[in-house]
Amino acid sequence: MITYVTSWTGWFVSSVGWDRNWSSNPFKSLWHYHYEILNFHTTLTQPHPYEAGPLGWLIMRRPTSFFYETSEDCGVSKCSQEVLALGTPILWWAATIALLATIWLWIRKGDFQAGILLAVIGALYLPWFLFPERTMFTFYALTFQPFLLLTLVYLLSKIGRNQQRIAILFGAIVVANFLYFTPLYYGASIAFTSWSDHMWFTSWI
Repeated sequence: MITYVTSWTGWFVSSVGWDRNWSSNPFKSLWHYHYEILNFHTTLTQPHPYEAGPLGWLIMRRPTSFFYETSEDCGVSKCSQEVLALGTPILWWAATIALLATIWLWIRKGDFQAGILLAVIGALYLPWFLFPERTMFTFYALTFQPFLLLTLVYLLSKIGRNQQRIAILFGAIVVANFLYFTPLYYGASIAFTSWSDHMWFTSWI
């Protein structure tokens, strides 16, 4: 708690922070700020073409498109540019499988490390299921993504042999997959047919 409140030091010492002067008591202003945050995150229900429920976040069923435009500047008659909030698919899917395996190991063996990982992921992920009517997006998963990836490290630590080889091979596959999708991360102009090939699922469009 002390660490969290300390992280707001910049807001406390500012006179122009959002709702900083809502009350003469800065701690009341901070409490009001958090009330407004909670209110926003529990009452926003406006439909959006890229909204995505939390059940699909782990497999990136509906990534968010921030920009899309067609043009003719890539050397062919029809080109596409898009900035798509898509994680590296192989990495995300592997981490989802690792999460399920971690749950299984925790249930079967009560492993302390697995329990810690699951507690953190659960605290950051499961509350979203309490507000099914709320408009949500896949990128909300970024809050627990680092811990999701740690389940991969956790499982690797359980492998008795060839840990390094497996890690290097998997890392190479992830890098290759990342490079393949790179044009969609910074809006490069590519042939429409190439863009279409990158849309592995219709829900990505």
